[in-house]
Amino acid sequence: MACGLSESLSSPSFQQSKGDFMKYTIDGNTVEIPDDFLREAKKQFGLTNKGCIELYLSNQGLIDTTEEEIVETKSKKKSSRKPDTVKRNLIGFLRNCLEESDVEAVEVINPERIVAFEVGGARYELTLTRKRVTK
Repeated sequence: MACGLSESLSSPSFQQSKGDFMKYTIDGNTVEIPDDFLREAKKQFGLTNKGCIELYLSNQGLIDTTEEEIVETKSKKKSSRKPDTVKRNLIGFLRNCLEESDVEAVEVINPERIVAFEVGGARYELTLTRKRVTK
């Protein structure tokens, strides 16, 4: 973190108040951070609680970090997973088999997990689940 933030914010003193704000103590000063600000910062920037607090303190001029630095370093990282080609192939196979039989309205809901169809006016879904290898 820039400007010594790691020292000043590593052991924060904060408490949720009964009002619409959070009390946060930095360098002996208590700051009231509105709950609405925390919610909006999480929603708009995908920040952690600590990131939202830093953003508020920066906006109030209490720390020397820019909004861009905070958003860049404190955003929750979305993990990406590798597509499961085996499951995609199995769902495709099931779809093809269902389309060739006497079922109606075959629909792939999730290409790696769910295929839906109708038989005699009733709607069904098949959910494919791969079990983990036991150790």
